[in-house]
Amino acid sequence: MSKMTKILLIIMAVSLVPLGMLGAMLYFGGTADSPAGGTIDLGKAADTADGGRYTGASGGTINGNVSYGTGDSTTDGSISYGTVNSTTDGNISDGVDEGSAGMDVTQTTADTGYGNFYVSELPDSVWENMQGKSYNEGCPVERKDLRYVHVMYVDFAGRSSEGELVVNKLIADDILDIFKQLYKAQYPIERIALIDEYDGDDEQSMSDNNTSAFNFRTIAGTDIVSEHGMGLAVDVNSFYNPQVKETENGVEVSPEDAISYADRSGDFLYKIDHEDLCYKLFTEHGFEWGGDWETGKDYQHFEYVTQ
Repeated sequence: MSKMTKILLIIMAVSLVPLGMLGAMLYFGGTADSPAGGTIDLGKAADTADGGRYTGASGGTINGNVSYGTGDSTTDGSISYGTVNSTTDGNISDGVDEGSAGMDVTQTTADTGYGNFYVSELPDSVWENMQGKSYNEGCPVERKDLRYVHVMYVDFAGRSSEGELVVNKLIADDILDIFKQLYKAQYPIERIALIDEYDGDDEQSMSDNNTSAFNFRTIAGTDIVSEHGMGLAVDVNSFYNPQVKETENGVEVSPEDAISYADRSGDFLYKIDHEDLCYKLFTEHGFEWGGDWETGKDYQHFEYVTQ
């Protein structure tokens, strides 16, 4: 083969290479970056998201979410690139998304100097337990107007104990302060429990010497909502400080088994009178004492005087 022939063959071989590449590109109908006819800019994969649709590697589409970053999860056809833990409902996320559990979050005001003394909106568990007990149809006070008050108290054995009260938001801070002062003075209270523990039965609560507040009910023999039904009254050490009424049939005492404490002329433990710290604190905060009523004395009872 002559030298000239060799040169011609080399020129022909070199010229056929680009023609072959061009033919291959025309045959497959795509770009060099796309494996099978799709169009993917690998450097901007996330930017090709349009309304939750992504042009994929096989010429199809992925319907779902695109999250930016370095995440791992893919849910509902999502492509995640971020520090996102989950992607759902077709949302596009570009940050850390821990999700939410729909929790009921209550705001509280606490005094760290007194440990477990605080006021909060009604927790769901408390509200649910009130239904059909202390809270019934026809109650004029809405949930948003009631407050949960958590207090500490010194029981009859001298132990620090936790107590719960539900009151109207108008008096919540006053009640918190009163019980702080009682606790500081180690004023003895046998128990402070929500009246729902007694299924809303006031007689049972009083017989157990329970200190309580909100309980929707009307005043006996009337259609008038009591101050307890408005969340504006508190009964303290109720067994030792009963309600006493004189009727045509004699003296009525409530609770009935506290009749020995209806006579207030003598001295005895846990008696509330004008010299008692409980009386002084409540009246200083604008409350009226049932023991001062002209008729139907209620020695356990303190109700807020509204203007």
